Amino acid sequence: GTNLIANSAPKSTSGWQQSAGGSGSWTLSLVDCSSSTYGKAIRATSNNAAGGGIHKQPVDYTKLVKNEYYTLSAWIRASKNCRVNFINITTEWKYYSYTDKLTGSGSHSNIIYLSTGIENGMWIEVHSLKLEKGTKSSSWSPAPQDIDDSITTVDNKCTNYSTTSQMNSAINQKANE
Repeated sequence: GTNLIANSAPKSTSGWQQSAGGSGSWTLSLVDCSSSTYGKAIRATSNNAAGGGIHKQPVDYTKLVKNEYYTLSAWIRASKNCRVNFINITTEWKYYSYTDKLTGSGSHSNIIYLSTGIENGMWIEVHSLKLEKGTKSSSWSPAPQDIDDSITTVDNKCTNYSTTSQMNSAINQKANE
């Protein structure tokens, strides 16, 4: 299915937010991860022993349909065994998926939330997050917005050259450096 979450592999912390319960405080960072599509994962580190974690909104949550089923999947690990939402997380990378019916409306986020057993300095890491319509998870794929952004990046690089000879000249100059 179509991934409804942009930058979910991730390439940066853009669009990812810390989610703190009560007096919770979490720090987000991008860490190396050899098993991730782009070699990175998001890490949420607890700054105190209060509940919290990370969340990522869908590209356009207004397009989520009430009373439809959605499946959230991701690769997750933690610094110690713990419980996130409804699942037990281990210290090893593991693929998790969860399906539920959307019953509310408004600004929906996909929260990966630790609520018990939290210690200062504890962390959770996530990569290849995918939200898709339906009751079955499928392999990770980028959101359509991610593909559009990649095309725009390449297009912007190409606009610096008005002719093929200018591009070839720039390539030769870089190769001779």
